[in-house]
Amino acid sequence: MNLPAFLETFPLAKRPYLVATATVVSVFLGILIIGRNYLTSRTPSPVIWGTLPTSTGTQGGLPLLGTLPDFSLLERSGDSISRESLIGKIWIANFIFTRCPGPCPNMSQQFARLQRFFRNNTDFALVSMSVDPDYDTPDVLNTYAASYQSDPERWFFVTGEKDLLSPLIKEGFKLPAGESPNLHSTRFVLIDRLGRIRGYYDSNLAGSISRLRRDTQRLLRE
Repeated sequence: MNLPAFLETFPLAKRPYLVATATVVSVFLGILIIGRNYLTSRTPSPVIWGTLPTSTGTQGGLPLLGTLPDFSLLERSGDSISRESLIGKIWIANFIFTRCPGPCPNMSQQFARLQRFFRNNTDFALVSMSVDPDYDTPDVLNTYAASYQSDPERWFFVTGEKDLLSPLIKEGFKLPAGESPNLHSTRFVLIDRLGRIRGYYDSNLAGSISRLRRDTQRLLRE
């Protein structure tokens, strides 16, 4: 058998061990490559971030980042949720879909923790907006909400026509939204009692979630 040139420099007795070691390493690397390709094929398209709006001022130590337009969306209960119905509440929005295999479960788990953290604040709310309205009917959202033990009086799951949702996300919340449900932002958005955006928070960073809690508490005290 012809050996690689570098093996010719080793004593004859050690060559079988070197060949065996090289074989094991090659097999291990092959498994890693196959595993990486498999996971890549199952990973959804990456979420998109976009450029966040510039602050137009500050109030109470938090920036003013724009005012939401009027909207009315269908909640899983069959009722409507609108900007007007949320006036007077401090609320946090996120953008998910129930079939999401990527970041959405983590985002919903974070919302469940926020629900527990602010359970004694009656003027606090969470709003999860589906970016997959064709699939996420009120019944589907009900099932999804139950899996996170959501309080129907505090954590709302809403949906609506795509031609209404997309402009609301892009022009109202100032976040990008793609044609595919996979292309959605993973930021949480903090809204004050007047329907104004007061902050954006990366749902994947523990420090960002801690800041969200502090900023929410600050608004609740105002």
